[in-house]
Amino acid sequence: MEPEMASMEPAIGPLTINLFGTFEARSGGASIPGLHKRDGIRLLAFLALEHGRPIKTDVLAQTLWAASGSLDSLHQATSNLRRSLADHAFRLQSPKGSLLLDLLDVQVDVERFDTAIVQENVDGLKGAIELYRRGTLLEGWDEVKDRWILPAREKRKRAYLCALRSVASDSLANGDPSTAVPYLRSYVSLNPADEHGWRDLMNALILSGERAAALNVHENCSRIFLNRFKIDPPAEMADLLRQIRPDNSASRVSPPRDGCELNVPRGVVLLESPFYVLRPTDQHFADALARQESVVLLKGPRQTGKTSLLARGLQQARAAGANVVLSDLQSLSEEHWASTESFCRALAQDLADQLDLPVSPADVWNPARGPNRNLQRYLSSHALEHLDGPLVWGLDEVDRLFSYPFSTPVFALFRSWHNARALEPQRHWDRLTLAMAYATEAHLLIEDLNQSPFNIGLQLTLQDFDLEQVADLNRRYRSPLDSQERIRSFFQLVGGSPYLVHRGIYELATRHMDFASLIAESALESGCFGDHLQRVERALVHDKSLCAVVRSFLDLGSPPSAKSFYRLKSAGLLIGEEPESAAWRSEVYRAYLNTRL
Repeated sequence: MEPEMASMEPAIGPLTINLFGTFEARSGGASIPGLHKRDGIRLLAFLALEHGRPIKTDVLAQTLWAASGSLDSLHQATSNLRRSLADHAFRLQSPKGSLLLDLLDVQVDVERFDTAIVQENVDGLKGAIELYRRGTLLEGWDEVKDRWILPAREKRKRAYLCALRSVASDSLANGDPSTAVPYLRSYVSLNPADEHGWRDLMNALILSGERAAALNVHENCSRIFLNRFKIDPPAEMADLLRQIRPDNSASRVSPPRDGCELNVPRGVVLLESPFYVLRPTDQHFADALARQESVVLLKGPRQTGKTSLLARGLQQARAAGANVVLSDLQSLSEEHWASTESFCRALAQDLADQLDLPVSPADVWNPARGPNRNLQRYLSSHALEHLDGPLVWGLDEVDRLFSYPFSTPVFALFRSWHNARALEPQRHWDRLTLAMAYATEAHLLIEDLNQSPFNIGLQLTLQDFDLEQVADLNRRYRSPLDSQERIRSFFQLVGGSPYLVHRGIYELATRHMDFASLIAESALESGCFGDHLQRVERALVHDKSLCAVVRSFLDLGSPPSAKSFYRLKSAGLLIGEEPESAAWRSEVYRAYLNTRL
């Protein structure tokens, strides 16, 4: 490495480096004429992203030039860059085997962006948003050849999305929904999988009096969720749609009674909600986390309360002093699912962000190791060894992995952490608990049931509500089912499905309808259970042979084969211990599918 040049006088013209959009470095307002060699530009851009932080030369060389002779490449690039910077060459400093770029009085757009994001001032966030809108970080640079670019881009993208939501939320809180609209439009265009963004955009448009635009947003969201993600649009969107269309029955919702706030059942039940129903699984899960089990699997059909239980268990672990991370795979953006590499990097970055780890994955990620080994090494060396106490890592919506070709190596990696407790006790693997929640509907996608990856650890299956639990929930809703006979009739209608129970009692408690009306609309696509039932139907229709099994069971009561029974039971349609005792989990399911298949 060449001698440090800190003694040189700084140039009169200020140095400006722009990394958003097309890379640009200017001195005194003019382009730096000697800055043309690719390696020198890469080195300058990388050091500028580090905000003046010294980087070890071996790490820097391995990151930018992974091939053999990487230190020689770094030496050459450093020499070329110093010559190119001319009067600003003093900024390239090499203290104690490291290299840094002195950014005192230098204008770097990414540094301004990062500073504004951390300060969380609304005006600053607006400025950060404008900086990001200049273009992608290092636009046109190949993140396959320069793999350090991807985590840098992802970090700023996440920060940009947070800034958009923060500015929009501030506008809504100040009674200015029209100002929030363009920020929310930008948010959903970049992060279309976030149902909350769509909901807030639609709500802001309604509050702004732009009902036609709100309807268009609902249609766009529905199309994207159904065509791209193969799931129903958010229930919140349907609720907002009913506000726009007064002929819809949801416009007749009554205000809360007795000061108790009644919220539409639509996913996770808040930690403080009085409507959360405890089941034996709750205690089993809490005990497993307290024992520091290696892997705990929370499984059950969709909308049975897995995410709610996961959230409560993690909160209890956090209160007991554990380090806790929650990674919701549903929140990962499309590019995170492009490959094993991008997926493992996203998980590593999530660990780093939530645990505030001092070493970034980008600093130690070595392409030669492969994504699985990189993630395992980062988890072991930079998370477990850095933290005091146990680490509980919750992974929600894990069944999303089933549809990706790299699911097998990723699940194998999870299994290896379980095995490492015995094989590598010195690496603190006994302090890691992996808590994974997944929907058993995924079994509808598995023809060979022996290929299911969930065959390790403690398996906890969420059970349906029993009659006593339904009666208890009815009391919490101020007893809209006004007799024990009515409670039994309701239970016969919806079964113990937590979602159907919650939603049905909610509808009775808040809408001007009687029990007979609920029965009449219960199996209709336009009824209160319609969105849930359409999801059930879509889970079936891709498999014609399974549809035929269901049709035969509907028409003739013919018991399904053992394989079909297991798949339909896992999907939450049938109950029973064996095919001969198979029964419909809910009369609502039977009636709906009888008209649809």
